[in-house]
Amino acid sequence: MIPAPVLLYGDVWSGQLCPAPPRRGVMQQPSHPITVARKRRKLKKVALAGMISVNPTTIYRWERGLARPQPLQLQALATALQVDADELRAAIVGWVAQPPLDAENPSTDPPN
Repeated sequence: MIPAPVLLYGDVWSGQLCPAPPRRGVMQQPSHPITVARKRRKLKKVALAGMISVNPTTIYRWERGLARPQPLQLQALATALQVDADELRAAIVGWVAQPPLDAENPSTDPPN
């Protein structure tokens, strides 16, 4: 499993990048399998879209879970990302978008 990326922000005084402080009460959603594979290959959405002949907006929608690749697109996507098509399909189907948990909204707090 890939570790979660560290968000960085600029330190005004030193001019260096520092880890961003965690947002209080908000849990980060796990990344979509396409996003993980794309970042592993160090590809931008536009570059990946060009490799498989789709609009960059399509990549955005796939990575947000708003749409899924069609079978031929999935095969091209797996080839471009250098992953097994069946494993990618299973990972996409198994990924479920989770709403962020908010400490100020008790309806989203886990039960005690």
